[in-house]
Amino acid sequence: MKHRILWMFSILCSLGASAQKHLIRFENLTIEDGLAQSTITGIQQDQDGFMWFATAEGLHRFDGYQFKIYKNEKGNPATLPENYTTALVIDRKDRIWIGTNSGELAWLDKRTNVFTRIPLKEKSKLNIYPISTIYCDEKDRIWVGLDGGGIIIIDEKGNRIKKENLFPYFQITRITKTKYGTWVCTNNGLFEIDEKSLTILPHNDLEKLKGITVTDVFVDEQKRFQIATLGDGLFRWQQDLGPEKISIPKMRGSRHLQFILEDRKGVIWIGTMGGGLIRWENGKFYIYQNNPLVRESIIGDDVKSGFMDKRGNLWFGTISGISKFDRSIKHFELYREFLVNGVAINNNIYAIYEDRKQNIWIGTLTGGLLRFNRQADSFDRNYPILKNGEIETKAIRAIFEDREGRLWIGTRDEGIFSFNTQMGTFHQPKETSTLEKQRKTIRSIFQDSKGRLWLGTGTGVNLFDPITEEYRAFSGDSDMHMKNQVYQIIEDKPSGKLLVATFRGGLQLIDPEKGHFKIYRQTGDKRGPMSNNIMCIEYKGNGIYLLGTYGGGLNIFDINKDTFGFITENEGLNNNVVYGILHGEGEEYWLSTNRGLCRYDLKKRKGKSFGLENYLQSLEYNEGAYYKTHDGYLFFGGIRGINYFKPQVINFNTTGPKVVFTSFKILDKLASLEQDLNYTRQIEIPYNVSLIAFEFAALNYSDTKHNRYKYILEGFDKDWIESGTRRTAYYTRLSPGTYKLKVKACNNDGVWSETARSVNILVEPPFWMTTWFMILAALVLVALIIGFVSFRTRAVAKHYKHRQLELELQALRSQMNPHFIFNSLNSIQYFILQKDSKTAYTYLSKFSSLMRMILQNSRERYISLQAEKDWLDLYLELEKLRMENELEFEVSIADQLNADQTLVPAMMVQPYVENAVIHGLLPKEFNRILKVTFSQKGEYLHCTIEDNGIGREASGILNEKRNKKHASSGMKLTRERLEIITRNNKKKPHLEVIDLKNGDGTSAGTMVEIDIPLISKKPD
Repeated sequence: MKHRILWMFSILCSLGASAQKHLIRFENLTIEDGLAQSTITGIQQDQDGFMWFATAEGLHRFDGYQFKIYKNEKGNPATLPENYTTALVIDRKDRIWIGTNSGELAWLDKRTNVFTRIPLKEKSKLNIYPISTIYCDEKDRIWVGLDGGGIIIIDEKGNRIKKENLFPYFQITRITKTKYGTWVCTNNGLFEIDEKSLTILPHNDLEKLKGITVTDVFVDEQKRFQIATLGDGLFRWQQDLGPEKISIPKMRGSRHLQFILEDRKGVIWIGTMGGGLIRWENGKFYIYQNNPLVRESIIGDDVKSGFMDKRGNLWFGTISGISKFDRSIKHFELYREFLVNGVAINNNIYAIYEDRKQNIWIGTLTGGLLRFNRQADSFDRNYPILKNGEIETKAIRAIFEDREGRLWIGTRDEGIFSFNTQMGTFHQPKETSTLEKQRKTIRSIFQDSKGRLWLGTGTGVNLFDPITEEYRAFSGDSDMHMKNQVYQIIEDKPSGKLLVATFRGGLQLIDPEKGHFKIYRQTGDKRGPMSNNIMCIEYKGNGIYLLGTYGGGLNIFDINKDTFGFITENEGLNNNVVYGILHGEGEEYWLSTNRGLCRYDLKKRKGKSFGLENYLQSLEYNEGAYYKTHDGYLFFGGIRGINYFKPQVINFNTTGPKVVFTSFKILDKLASLEQDLNYTRQIEIPYNVSLIAFEFAALNYSDTKHNRYKYILEGFDKDWIESGTRRTAYYTRLSPGTYKLKVKACNNDGVWSETARSVNILVEPPFWMTTWFMILAALVLVALIIGFVSFRTRAVAKHYKHRQLELELQALRSQMNPHFIFNSLNSIQYFILQKDSKTAYTYLSKFSSLMRMILQNSRERYISLQAEKDWLDLYLELEKLRMENELEFEVSIADQLNADQTLVPAMMVQPYVENAVIHGLLPKEFNRILKVTFSQKGEYLHCTIEDNGIGREASGILNEKRNKKHASSGMKLTRERLEIITRNNKKKPHLEVIDLKNGDGTSAGTMVEIDIPLISKKPD
């Protein structure tokens, strides 16, 4: 109780009785969160999104989770000059400029994490002034304000621009750029300076501020300058009118102001030295001070610096740490302290109702009835005790206005009251005192379509007659319902039946006309609810009702199908205890639970949870304490107050966060990199590293605990890995090769980053897999191969030479085979016996010429195409004579070929011609036709031998009948000769035998196609 009183007192002191709407929950960072020291002297945000803090113990980089601290290393000029940093600014090149207490200036290159020190003092002088402020102008010049030494300006190259300091011996507290000039705040007033000429512009009406320490200046849209001073409070100045003092609530430190900051809403924030943080809005001041008993209060009252980041978050640096205010996660209006005329009222809420006059009535556990004025945004009436004669109570459980405009109040222990809102009086029906105790607990009041009032009591449903003031327990055909507490009653209008939510008794369906009860209890399937404890009912439409249960989540009841569906924590609900259900937009419904508020989309089957960081009154809400107003505002009450909001105006974070790498470790030790990991395109690691780890962060500072991550190592992982809130990716014993790690993140409202942060990883191979080793091994192998091939080539060439001679001899033998000679001699003998001497002489003459041509051609490897044609003609003429002129043949050469200059291997075509004559044409009785054609086909000599003989299939059958198998050795020899002759030629010969068919599928003969590389001159 003592802590409770102290806590309430602190809130009253810091916010005031009417400032609940301006309640702020700060997120605080201290030494316990990783700060090296609590005194914060400067705050900035870089282009990547990192937050930077100057402290009395080094420079800090913050990623939303942890700090990276830069400190001085003795003897290392690439580190911070001194740990006590007093000023901080980031220029347009994203360089981090730091000023120190010892008057040293340096800037940090984020890529290399190297500091470059800029000397300020002249060689003959000793600079002993601390740096109090740093400013970067549009020309990228750095203005360094000293505490007692004026201003030194440094150009891009790090050189001093003027030998003499501006404002010598002045204490420079701030240099700032406004819409209306560049201003210098000093211990002797406020001055405007011309950046081009580096001269002071005159403002005679600022003489009043001379001798006053000005710490900051801000200019509003009306060109009014708000001037903060150290010891003299706040001034407002309009040019030519002179400064006027603005009255700030008197308190310790309220005259000592350290900065002024305007946020996106136009609210002005002022840091004080010991007085906390001041919020100046619509002409009113609100004070935020530290309260040791309230974790969400500002961390310290000496507020030295303020900064607004890219998303509008406000950061405040104190001598006790950092406080952050994120307005974007303040989704709900919060009333926790119920104050009426300065009197605090109990804030444990069990009933909320809006009457016809749009008054909001609030029923409390022990504080009676209150009226909330929405226009004034405050409580304007309270009725701490409901009293009628000797009957009185403070505990309210239900509020309802009937058709006649009467307001009825259901209580925890004294039944129902009617309330005269104009007179402020209560009346209890006369029979209430005769009711047993359980029936005096009224948790629900409902009027059906016929005007009957139904009361949900601790022992079932009662009918109440407002005229006779009589109660009647509605028992119907069963008394099972009498044993259950009733939490809500609504009507299914199409059927006229009542749906009753009971605790322990399940869902009950009442037919008021027939007096019939139908009870739905937990059955383990879709015939009943998931829990017998029904807390609330919300009509969805088309006979669908949503049921909030205690322990069974959200149940969906279809009154037409008589079935139930279930949504629990497994389907995205934040908690299985649902106290209240209100419709938002479309398929979205808002639920109050034991774990805060939940917005659930029935179509997507997806829920979003809201916690204390979103300004909930508490995580725990109460049954009966929920209501939707006529204009769409949703009210939910709980154990420590009320939240209200309009779903349509809640601003969610729709920007996917930027992801950064924060560390890279090998075997759990930070790896040394030449550049910061976020600027490193590829990391190379040895093949024998057993464990690597990448740490990453989403630079979304709004409710960071709900940021989620996923990553993939391309070349290793098959799909993205959902890591939830875990921010480290581990990989063990990667095989040598190249990989790419990609990381994405989603913010607190579930929006994923559009692009992934990535880094390439090269796992170096062992030496025996390196390029140089493979090249060396390849060279040795090539040398061995060349030696072997050279040896083998000589052997093969020798072999091929012998083989070629052998084949040519065999070819000659095949052309002078005994069968041909014997058949030719038989033909001559036949002509002589027939006394046909002329034909015998002709045949013998042609035969001798043919033999002479064969012997002559056999001496040459290549002969002209014309010579090949001549001896083919001669050979076929002999065969024609032998067939008694029953053979028609034609040997032709295409015009495109020069028959005398085109060369062919000797004795190449004859075996195929002979095969066509003997096996194809000779078995045929008449109409024997043979065509031999030479043509050019690209870079090949194309030869076709086509006959209309009996075909290969019939010839094969005929040979089998003769009990002998014939293998054309001449064709085989010719094929082998062609392969040997062209073995060193890139163009290879081609030979194909084609069976010709008639339209009916019968044999039409055979065609042989030969392609050999075209040779136009005789080789050596």
